[in-house]
Amino acid sequence: MRLLNTRTGSLEWLPLDGTTNTSYVIFSYVQEVENATSLSAPAEAPSHPSKQPCTGIPSQEDPVPLSHLSATIRNACQIASDSGYDHLWIQGFCIDRSDPTELSSALNATWDWHARAGACYVYLADVSPEDVATRSDSHFRQSSWHRDIWALQALVASSKVLFLARDWSVIGTKSTLAAVLEEVTGVDRSILMMVQSVHAVSVARRMWWASRRRTTSVEDCAYALLGLFGVEMSVEYGEGSRAFRAIARGDLPAYPGPESFRLALPFSDTSTPTASSRSSPCCFAARETSGLSLTVTSLLG
Repeated sequence: MRLLNTRTGSLEWLPLDGTTNTSYVIFSYVQEVENATSLSAPAEAPSHPSKQPCTGIPSQEDPVPLSHLSATIRNACQIASDSGYDHLWIQGFCIDRSDPTELSSALNATWDWHARAGACYVYLADVSPEDVATRSDSHFRQSSWHRDIWALQALVASSKVLFLARDWSVIGTKSTLAAVLEEVTGVDRSILMMVQSVHAVSVARRMWWASRRRTTSVEDCAYALLGLFGVEMSVEYGEGSRAFRAIARGDLPAYPGPESFRLALPFSDTSTPTASSRSSPCCFAARETSGLSLTVTSLLG
């Protein structure tokens, strides 16, 4: 597992095979939203949840080993360091995507890495510090993070999730915001509170959680769900919708029979879905009143 050292800003390869006792936290954010926000507002220094001074980051008078990192990742390192963590994992930063072997191994392991992490910090660049998450019209409810396919495993697999606003102030945790998160994401509160195992939930319902998410890559509709369905597969970007069919075939033998998915059209598209779009759960949103019924058998084509 490649981890970012929060004090030096260097990447370190550390085994998670029981031979080391490395503690780390995970940082999750939607980079496109963060980039868009940074164009209209300067980067804000984090206000750490514990209000403790940062002792792991050199002062401005000292050499800055984190200067090669973006402002967002530097702030994430500071938050983690102030919390006593020397290592941080960021999916878009800590995986060498040019190495097919490492990429495949990492994407198959990300669910377990989230589960083992001390915490998962979620930075919401599109949520202001004045926002009240419980309000029906809150920015928190509308945050793009809730619609990102990769964020689903961060939400479900991580035992501790801390949500941070644009200025890095604390919005709340997965536990304190469980009721709101259930309404926004559809993920059952019993799952969010770690009372019920995610694998005790039906395949259809887990697929419905994913159907409410977006991705820029067709393959990610499968790769982001590997841990959610407890399956492994080789990662090969470019295989298109075959990736999802593979994950469905790998998961179904554990269940007594095919399950039906009642799926509606995408929020952003009212046209009739094509056969290829039906092979991806990310392209649909479930709705009880929908007249479209899609079975696992049809997904497998």
